[in-house]
Amino acid sequence: MRYSVNWSRFVLRYALVLMCISLLLFVVAWFFHYSLRSSAATLVPIMLVAMLEGAEYARAEGAMPKGGWAWRQSVLFALVGCGVTMAFAAFFMVAFPGGMGLFLTPKGFASLSAVTVLMIVAILLGTRLFFWLGARSELKSQRRE
Repeated sequence: MRYSVNWSRFVLRYALVLMCISLLLFVVAWFFHYSLRSSAATLVPIMLVAMLEGAEYARAEGAMPKGGWAWRQSVLFALVGCGVTMAFAAFFMVAFPGGMGLFLTPKGFASLSAVTVLMIVAILLGTRLFFWLGARSELKSQRRE
């Protein structure tokens, strides 16, 4: 196998996409007084970076990612993405305190936990799908050339 993940590139790409989307959401809220939901800041970066990794895989291997290896790779992508997202969230909670008080009630914590579990499932499935889509797109592009 010629493909191996460049984790520093993966984390850098992920962090840049996460910051750009977060900044875009902030600018829209500031200038247009319209608050877009932050789900985009959570889901879009991991899916975009997984798609880029799928393309890297296809360039290196000339085939689609398959089987248990692809699922393990997707789990690693999801875990690293969740870790980077949590680090950013922790930074902003410390930098701008006060917003988490609503979630510290028993009802709020239960809701936050349920949403977190749903987001992890969406991230894992999305990562696998977009890893596959990135590879497929790259292979189609190579066939056209």
